[in-house]
Amino acid sequence: MRLKKGQTFATNFFGHYLLITKIRSIISIAPGERRIIWTGSNASKLDFNKTDYQHLSGDKPYESSKFITDQISVILDKDILKKDGIRSIVIEPGNVSSNILGDLNSLVLNYLVYIGFLIVRFLFGISHLTVTPKNGSYGAFRVAFLDNDDLNGDLKYFTKCNRYGKPYVETELISYDEELAQYLISEFDNLVMYTTGNK
Repeated sequence: MRLKKGQTFATNFFGHYLLITKIRSIISIAPGERRIIWTGSNASKLDFNKTDYQHLSGDKPYESSKFITDQISVILDKDILKKDGIRSIVIEPGNVSSNILGDLNSLVLNYLVYIGFLIVRFLFGISHLTVTPKNGSYGAFRVAFLDNDDLNGDLKYFTKCNRYGKPYVETELISYDEELAQYLISEFDNLVMYTTGNK
């Protein structure tokens, strides 16, 4: 029997979870404050189906995988990794003008998107338009260097920018479902064992 995994699920979430299970013992003995920083997104439970968590049938696999990321990060931070002194935190980088249109092989189009983001952010003050990779990474940078006492695993750390491009971080409570998170952890641990032959 061939293991079926949704490609987006595997790329956005499961590969990371598998890696964490394999290097957890090494992270736990590392000096200093230890943390796992997940890259999240604006995710909604509406895009998630518990019976199809790999999102093989739905039409929003990205959103579903990011919803899973939120749920798992919270349970890892509150319970599973806590005993090893490892924090699990979700950040959201905002909208960055990247090379996502690279398949079109159009430098002009990429440049126009970049300029468009800057203009829209300046005119309308849309704070989630972080535009540059440097600004988009600001939240991860802040979370990486905050004291553990200043971090809250129940919150998502959103990178935002003012209209002039100065980055800052805002937090928002993650909509967490403990029963669902425990179910997912059990499913993912079984998937890890099936994928690797051991835990």
